[in-house]
Amino acid sequence: MFCKKNQETALEKFNSLIELMPVRIKKSLNYLQDNIKSRVTEIRIKSDKCTALIIENNIYFLNENGNISQKFDTFKALVLTFSELNDFFWKLCGYSVYSFQSQIKNGYITISGGNRVGICGEIVYEKGEISNIKNITSLNFRIAKEIKDCSEKIYEKIKYDCAGVLIVGAPCTGKTTILRDLARIFSTQNPMKKVVIIDEKNEMSASNGGEMGFDIGFSDVLTGVSKHEGAMMALKHLSPDIIICDEIGDNHDAEYIIQCFNSGVRFIVSAHANNVKEIKLRPQLKFIFDSQAFEWIVFLDKSSKIGEIQSIHKLSEIL
Repeated sequence: MFCKKNQETALEKFNSLIELMPVRIKKSLNYLQDNIKSRVTEIRIKSDKCTALIIENNIYFLNENGNISQKFDTFKALVLTFSELNDFFWKLCGYSVYSFQSQIKNGYITISGGNRVGICGEIVYEKGEISNIKNITSLNFRIAKEIKDCSEKIYEKIKYDCAGVLIVGAPCTGKTTILRDLARIFSTQNPMKKVVIIDEKNEMSASNGGEMGFDIGFSDVLTGVSKHEGAMMALKHLSPDIIICDEIGDNHDAEYIIQCFNSGVRFIVSAHANNVKEIKLRPQLKFIFDSQAFEWIVFLDKSSKIGEIQSIHKLSEIL
């Protein structure tokens, strides 16, 4: 699955990302060997503390010389000051934080290449709702991966009977990567399906000025729109066979899935959970299951590589 082509793509994405980094971090990351670069899934920067890399779920600290170690060494760690980190964040936003406000108040921004940056700092409330995050103390870069054919096992199970599919996994197990690959396959392979991606955070398609940063086949893409609004737009105007979206969260998400399901549209979506027990404890997922909108559930392996499938089940077999 993680063939030479996928490794080359991962390396290209990593090198593209580090071009955005401050000079000292960029210099250190460029020292890394290619086989390390291609396996990095996160870059974590904390003000006045350290810069760390996540490689296959392990934490490695980065020093000025581009060496990495699982042992933290205060005297060698690569550190950005609070001021440097906040200047860097301002630059990431194109010197217009306001243009990213809708994302920032939800704790992230999405930058070029579909890479999501998690934000920590001082939360600002207005009229009882989060309106901003200021005085940034850490940034977490989650590097978007494209691993073609990582969803092949799922596709072979469901291609002739594409009922609803739920992709379940812990953070950083490759849920978005799997969804992206399923969109590509379903929209290009026989029997071809009309696929609509609701890309609320612009991670699946990495659309930039209308140009897609990832191969999503012939899928139609709605970016920057909420899941429920995107679903209604797709249902009314795009006649989809399948709608694909990431991270089902609340009851509002559950309600639009059921509404579309009752209109003949099938969903392929993801959710955060480690196992069946955790799924049963989430009211919105139980609500969806009771509606019979899903027939298949896929668990991803959190102890292995990105997009590694642990098991595939008929929902009726495990609930």
